[in-house]
Amino acid sequence: MLTWYWERSGPNHFGRSVFWRRYLRPVNSLLPVVSVAAQNLPQLYRFCFLMTGEASKAQDIFQDTLREAAFLAAKGEPPANRYWFFREARWRCLDVVAHGVQPEHGASESTEVSRQAPAQIEQLEPEQLAIWISAAPEPQRSALALYYLDEFNYREMMSVLGLKVNELSRAIASGRREFQAWLNATVPAAAPE
Repeated sequence: MLTWYWERSGPNHFGRSVFWRRYLRPVNSLLPVVSVAAQNLPQLYRFCFLMTGEASKAQDIFQDTLREAAFLAAKGEPPANRYWFFREARWRCLDVVAHGVQPEHGASESTEVSRQAPAQIEQLEPEQLAIWISAAPEPQRSALALYYLDEFNYREMMSVLGLKVNELSRAIASGRREFQAWLNATVPAAAPE
């Protein structure tokens, strides 16, 4: 089934050189974008939240990313895959965070990851995790955000972040050790029985 779409071209909307053209496009041409977006909406928002540490910024970036995908799809250039959404959101998050308050860089404590870490993480409020991850330096921030979403394997994370396997491994390992030290101070592990 085909549907008529209207597209405006021209320099402005005040009556100067505005041209409208009408073209046919299959109705289902947006279906791949809609289905990819629908499968990734909760994870994409969580990723934005972990990257920024603020719900309002995360929501704005999330909506801007979806708007951009819809715009590209309407132009006949839909995002190729689900990784596009995360790449686009990542760059938007990095831009927003770069204009905000910057964390102080210094030597962070580090300790080996505990077997009790999952239980400690369960005791955290989502905001605490997001604030900690959003304060990490890049590319560690992006790697940890993807890692704690638990949606991507290493190959997929490398694709989204544009990192080599050793860079990704180092970012995740050092981030997890620093996070464990922070967890031990914030939510002490229960004593073994």
